[in-house]
Amino acid sequence: MAKTAVITQSNYFPWRGWFEMLAQSDIWIVYDTVQFTKRDWRNRNIIRVNDGPQWLTIPVSTKGKYTQLICETEVSESEWFTVHKRKLLSTYCKFPHIKDLTSLLNQIDPLVGESIFLTEINTLIASVILEYLGVSIEIVDARKFQVTGNASERLLQLCQHVSADKYLTGPAARDYMETDLFTRSGIEVKWMDYSKLPTDIDGKAESGEYSIVDLIAREGVQSVKNYIPSCNNYKNP
Repeated sequence: MAKTAVITQSNYFPWRGWFEMLAQSDIWIVYDTVQFTKRDWRNRNIIRVNDGPQWLTIPVSTKGKYTQLICETEVSESEWFTVHKRKLLSTYCKFPHIKDLTSLLNQIDPLVGESIFLTEINTLIASVILEYLGVSIEIVDARKFQVTGNASERLLQLCQHVSADKYLTGPAARDYMETDLFTRSGIEVKWMDYSKLPTDIDGKAESGEYSIVDLIAREGVQSVKNYIPSCNNYKNP
């Protein structure tokens, strides 16, 4: 049976394109066995406030931990999600589908305190959102597997570990991926194409600027659910 894999780091409340990519895959390999980078998407994302985009950031311990992996990164404050939930509800309170966002946050709220590790928190939040949107996908931690070599070789080995015959990835990977390695191993590489995303309420093409929570609050979970699981935004290299 054909199997499509996505290999990506966990992110905090990712944007719609991230969920579209997972919706077209059978298995998500959480690739957090790489170095944590500050001011990145791992522990923060952007929400829409009255005066423009604003970062929503999970506080994490980084002092003196210059080489820590994403999966080793710990949250540094215990009540961070209470603060974030309050911020999100006040920010989107006048949006047409605030009830859908409230329902989602209420599902997440009692679960985030079960771990202090960023990887586990991000994966848990993503899994709740995926289920909320009707996306069924197997989630596997890359720490289960031994991989070696350069970036492309490690990605190939992860695909082989889960018996994937297709690898779906974002367009930025074109800068470094050695696709011939996959071709020789019988694995087809497919690329996401985000050029056809609809225009958002700012009148410009929707991009990764805002978190999925923004889309849910303004479009409603049913509209998002109807679109994301059935989208077909990938193309051959």
